[in-house]
Amino acid sequence: MIIKECKKSDHFILSINALLRRLPQSHPKRGLIEGDLAKRKAGVRGEEAVDYFLKDLPGFILLKDVRHSNGTGDFYQIDVLLMCSNFLLLLEIKNISGTIYFDPAFNQLIQSKQENERGFLDPLIQAKRQQKELAKWIAAMNICIPIEYLVVISNPSTIIKTSSIS
Repeated sequence: MIIKECKKSDHFILSINALLRRLPQSHPKRGLIEGDLAKRKAGVRGEEAVDYFLKDLPGFILLKDVRHSNGTGDFYQIDVLLMCSNFLLLLEIKNISGTIYFDPAFNQLIQSKQENERGFLDPLIQAKRQQKELAKWIAAMNICIPIEYLVVISNPSTIIKTSSIS
């Protein structure tokens, strides 16, 4: 059962589209803004693809797009939080196409697509941080429940690689 739907992305995407309609084609920041818009749209599509599989998941309560303060003025955001009586599960959803390589030596995710490479912070690091922050908050309320996390690559055609596991 989904309790909290994700709404902020729609508003933000509409805002960026409005900005781009008013921004001259020759503006020096236009490419940067268009790239950000494409990333955000891909993220929304990725989360929607995962929603298909989660919407009727029995025994779980789902919270989507959870933004929470860690108490020091910083915030963290969880794409999907699945809750049941036995544990909490954080899902960090990535909609990345092409071939991706998880490099544990440098804590980096490398995307190869059409002869181009891009580096990203390893989403496992992001998910671990979310787990740690949520665990601190839960413990402060004297609640003891295991918190697990998964990184979900929502694009089914993505090729996932990593170094061999010893």
